[in-house]
Amino acid sequence: MFNEALAACLASPLLSADCPANPVTSSEALNSSDRLSWQASIEDELASLWDMNIYKLIPHSSVPPGWKILHGKWVFRLKQDEHGNPICFKSRLIAHSFEQIFGQDYVETTSPTLCMESLWLILHLAAVNGWDVQQIDIKTTYCYDELPANETVYMEQPKGFAETSKEDWVWQLQQGLYGMKQSGCIWNKTMNKTLLSWGFKCLSADSCVYYCKTDAGIIIICIYVDNFIIAGSSSELCEAFKTQIHGIWNISDLGDASFCVSLDISHSRHDHTISLFQTALIDHIITTFGLTEAHPISTPMDSNLYLCHPPSN
Repeated sequence: MFNEALAACLASPLLSADCPANPVTSSEALNSSDRLSWQASIEDELASLWDMNIYKLIPHSSVPPGWKILHGKWVFRLKQDEHGNPICFKSRLIAHSFEQIFGQDYVETTSPTLCMESLWLILHLAAVNGWDVQQIDIKTTYCYDELPANETVYMEQPKGFAETSKEDWVWQLQQGLYGMKQSGCIWNKTMNKTLLSWGFKCLSADSCVYYCKTDAGIIIICIYVDNFIIAGSSSELCEAFKTQIHGIWNISDLGDASFCVSLDISHSRHDHTISLFQTALIDHIITTFGLTEAHPISTPMDSNLYLCHPPSN
């Protein structure tokens, strides 16, 4: 029974350090005990999409015959710190990518992802050299560049949040939106073009790691979608980079790197050490399997047993 549960858990893309009680629908969120927080979060997301010119409203009759109009859904995430304490109510409107049609509303989808080995290596270098390690989060990451001219996307207005007197109108998306097949590709191209124009070089072994070496020192950036881990030979370099990036994108400055991709990061420049923990993720797994009351026991195998391959014939 446990093996079956373990297999199902490992196969699930939802296994993370997120709060397991995240609302599944907007109705659930707006009828929960945290409804005021979720309501404010939804309104903030819609305001951001409008301010960034993500879409324009057009009459339904303006959509070409036979063109697919996507539906959307809300995804809610209660962000937690490394100890599992709630720190942010995040609402995100995503498009139903499974409704998209190749060649009509999307073409290219390729987007790289940071290798965890790269992150470990950069953190190791920072510890050895006594570098500063900072972290920022790019807000509404997938919404910073226009859709290609050959990709026209239409989408229904969010249910319950349609514009008054234009409830039957639809969105014509001008820029990328979460959930769309091409969104990650668009963001990666935008981010790559920006960093290269600033003098950064992309690491050949990992296209999500960038570095820049000048007379002032060296700075290395590890990028995991919208999370930037910044390792710099001086605090001034890190702060200068954050100021530069804030000039074009809306960011959350998280200060010293402490929690990223389910990793709790403890950094001491004075002692030249960096420690990594996964307390929140482990606690989540334990809770998922109902093992919060379990207690450790000694292994039945001899701890001094030495195993080796049998001699070859």
